[in-house]
Amino acid sequence: PWIGDRRSDDVVHTATFGVRAEFVDFEKLAGFVDHWVGRDHVEVHGVSWDVLATHRRAYLSEVRKAAVDDAVTTAQAYADAVRRGRVTPVEIADPGMLGDGSGGGQPAPMMAKAAFADLGPEGGPGLRLEPEEILVEAAVDARFRTE
Repeated sequence: PWIGDRRSDDVVHTATFGVRAEFVDFEKLAGFVDHWVGRDHVEVHGVSWDVLATHRRAYLSEVRKAAVDDAVTTAQAYADAVRRGRVTPVEIADPGMLGDGSGGGQPAPMMAKAAFADLGPEGGPGLRLEPEEILVEAAVDARFRTE
């Protein structure tokens, strides 16, 4: 092996491994990253952001309701434009599940944005953590009937 510009007879071993950790407490994440980011031979490549599975289910339920509400509102607007009366949903399904090949429309997004923190001691190096926007989206296909 070579060390700098000279050959060495010493055997050199290197190893690389990755660590994945999940945090629900931003302060604990900040402390963990702050602890490791300043260490020799340790690289922190970044943080990925997501919501807890239980929260994701709740958000998805909320977004699905919004998608259905939007579909009903849109259908009613079309029916009103041609004076067809009140619409009633006949079928509602995930995109492509109605068997008509339409494939659905655009999902209705719900976005959450978190604050950021600057880690590291005063005047010292730190890793800036800035949570990404987390997108939760849903789309529906629907068929309606008018009165």
